[in-house]
Amino acid sequence: MSLAKRHPGGFAGGDTVDRRIPDFWNLYDQIVSFGCKEELATSLLGLVNVLIEGQLTSILKNSDSASGKDYDSGVIPEPSQLTIEALDNDAVEKAAKRGLFGGDSEKIKKALVVGLDEYKKLYELRQSLQV
Repeated sequence: MSLAKRHPGGFAGGDTVDRRIPDFWNLYDQIVSFGCKEELATSLLGLVNVLIEGQLTSILKNSDSASGKDYDSGVIPEPSQLTIEALDNDAVEKAAKRGLFGGDSEKIKKALVVGLDEYKKLYELRQSLQV
């Protein structure tokens, strides 16, 4: 499971989804299908904590409003709050002026929505594992 924490090689792009997440969901599906979720809950929670911070970073790199918040202190914001901040029109316009996604505001919003959806899924899994 610790391999799922490792970043793939190469340069990080401007993606709004941490590149480790698709592999994690494949691993998670296998864990569930083998009935090992409860047994591996502690390890899964540790992995999800690493991935959710990575996902938060991916979103923050693409949103000027949310990136101004102090999320470096390990605070994991609720998905609804992060969505409001990340999709703020002024923040998206600032990101467009920086040239993200060719300066196309609609592409930025769509990419952020994809990233926010992944964040929400991780957040919900994290909540279920903390119980």
